[in-house]
Amino acid sequence: MVRYLDNLEIEKSINKTFNNLNDKVDRLQTLVHKNKIYEQYPNFDEEYYQAHKKWNYDIQKALSLGYITEKEADKLGWYGAIGDSKIVPLPQILYHTTTNKDDVIEHGLKTRDELSIKSGYGLGGGASDTVSFTESLHTAIVIKDTLIEAQKVASGKTDLETILEHAKSGKDAKRPYYENLHKYYTINKPDYFDNLKEGKTTDYSIGHYTEEDYNKHELEMDRVTGWEPLDEGLKGSDGIYRHHHWIRNLSNDEILDKTFDVYKKCLAWREDAGGREDPLFFLSDVKALGNINPNQIAVLQFKPIENAHGFKMSALGEWRTYTGEAVEFVQEIK
Repeated sequence: MVRYLDNLEIEKSINKTFNNLNDKVDRLQTLVHKNKIYEQYPNFDEEYYQAHKKWNYDIQKALSLGYITEKEADKLGWYGAIGDSKIVPLPQILYHTTTNKDDVIEHGLKTRDELSIKSGYGLGGGASDTVSFTESLHTAIVIKDTLIEAQKVASGKTDLETILEHAKSGKDAKRPYYENLHKYYTINKPDYFDNLKEGKTTDYSIGHYTEEDYNKHELEMDRVTGWEPLDEGLKGSDGIYRHHHWIRNLSNDEILDKTFDVYKKCLAWREDAGGREDPLFFLSDVKALGNINPNQIAVLQFKPIENAHGFKMSALGEWRTYTGEAVEFVQEIK
């Protein structure tokens, strides 16, 4: 057998976690030498991607469970954690804010890749192959409170009018923050909020079109159609009017997404106005967040298993590891 490993101890430590890893190591030698990738995977885009993703999952799980070191993983060709983060032992007290309390307590944490979810139902900002924690109980509670608030927006229980009123009054902050919010959205679209309240959106086209031609153009660009002219238009030599300012009706999903986007912007300006810190929502699945049971939003405490490892991020006291198997549930924080 051709060995990529030059240290038998590395192979032994990996085999504590994975069965038949010798075969994976043989395949790895081909994977990490790019000049051989096409020989093994003619259908490079799919076959190589899937094989490498599975291999990467195995290595990262071994790292998280402490069966191999970062140096050993580097020898195998692993590309490393995010940025300059180093794989180190996890802190003894970790908090995780979940939107699925009962399932997590019963079955443990899983990454979004393991759950086959592209976007998280909560913050959604972490990598899809990691689970996230914070050392700070205060931060975990802030995330929980914000998720409960966000769920009301995502479910439609808190509408745009209420969000804007809170910004005007400075609710949960030391001063109003509506001016920044209004300026951001209306600098190019003065009627943005009025239109959104009515379920409409406007846009400007580069160049002038008839209504038929503009919608045909948007269809060809795989964008939403249904635009109607909002300006008087310019009359051409052919006697036909062409326009560059447009308006259309939004779908219910679009209204929800745009309303949630306004809410997310509010979080940053509310923090700037003296309110609670912004936990940074990124890729949240708004519709899914709206459908969850708010009683399932909770702060859970975990502890690492023996020799569990992960890496620290730069904000919110955040730690990540590549598998929920690296931690044990301790208690729910009431």
